[in-house]
Amino acid sequence: MLNKLRKKIISMNMGLVGIVLISVCVLVCINVYNVQLSAVEHALRQTLAGHLPNIPRPDFTAPYLPDHSDSSDDYSERSQRRITASALVFINPDMAGSYTTTQNSLALENSIIDSAVQAALACDRDMAALDDYNLYYLKDVDSDSNTIKIAFVDSSSLKNALKKVVIWSIVLVLGGLIFIFFISLLLSGLAIKPIRLAWRQQQRFMADASHELKTPLTVILANNNILLAHPDDLIKNQNKWLASTQEEAQHMGNLINDMLFLAKSDEGNPLVLADVNFSDICESDVLQFEPVAFERGLTLGSSVEPGIILRGDNTQLNQLVHIFLDNACKYTPSGGTLFLSLSRSSGIVRLVVSNSGKPIPAESLPHLFDRFYRIDSSRTKNSMAGGFGLGLSIAKTIAEKNGGAIYVESTAEKGTVFSVIFK
Repeated sequence: MLNKLRKKIISMNMGLVGIVLISVCVLVCINVYNVQLSAVEHALRQTLAGHLPNIPRPDFTAPYLPDHSDSSDDYSERSQRRITASALVFINPDMAGSYTTTQNSLALENSIIDSAVQAALACDRDMAALDDYNLYYLKDVDSDSNTIKIAFVDSSSLKNALKKVVIWSIVLVLGGLIFIFFISLLLSGLAIKPIRLAWRQQQRFMADASHELKTPLTVILANNNILLAHPDDLIKNQNKWLASTQEEAQHMGNLINDMLFLAKSDEGNPLVLADVNFSDICESDVLQFEPVAFERGLTLGSSVEPGIILRGDNTQLNQLVHIFLDNACKYTPSGGTLFLSLSRSSGIVRLVVSNSGKPIPAESLPHLFDRFYRIDSSRTKNSMAGGFGLGLSIAKTIAEKNGGAIYVESTAEKGTVFSVIFK
């Protein structure tokens, strides 16, 4: 699916850029054609203008060079000077089939000129292209002498210019598409990367959630089957199966609540923030976990600076401290120590929860806050409540939602230290 999405992104980019490039090239070609056509028309009119009825008819074969001093169109004049091959034909209607050619620089045979003249006379338009002869013509009739004048110019300059523009346009479009393809390939890979990561996390999330839900459901169904198989002594002798079912149902309820919390967090629902006394929250949670630590043979200490106020959600901040203390109690061996500290310095509030014990492997630290990530199954099995690998992921979400950043380090000397920095 992601590969199809990447192909669509590349196709859309190439399609849009291709349309833009082709449109630009078409406009350039049209503009070049119009400019060259204007130059051809200018050359034709200059050729005709050099032989007005009140000027003696010239008798020479050299190319006609018009006087540019009487023209205001400098660009057309420069273009016309490039069209040097021209010819002017005078046709006397009183002498059928006879014509006089002057200033012929087209280097065409008389038979070709004759055919061009006949084609021009047969055409209803005063100006048109004679593609068979690579010529443009412009004809005019002298009302006084009833003489038909036809000017011819070579159309090769127009065709060559247009051909060059078309070739360069094709090269530009193909080169641009190839360039855009590789750029789109690179950028689409970068764009797809977070989507691919999120997709993999979602797949792993669904697989792990299904696995976590399957176990308690299996236990519940097995307990119910046992109860149904012995209906007579349901209350008297089967209390242990009811207790097991209750425990697994509670297990499922906790998992579903954690999953719902993360799902709601992913939706980006805004929090209702208020001033929260974070010092009171930390002291209260430490008191709650003192019996737990005592039962496991752990030493729990704390150092909480009083009067620290945070702008955040009271319930979530309480849950954040609870998760850290709960994890510390679960994964600290008997006889170990736990310590919570809360301090404020230069506008920064720092919450630190540390515990002694075996350090977390360095390769596991980057994944510690991933959903359903657990270093090994024995850590969960030996825990007092049975974890899902969601606690630290929830803690990270809570810290970020309340404007904090969470960090972890684990060494043999210091143990495992979780820190949350609030501004």
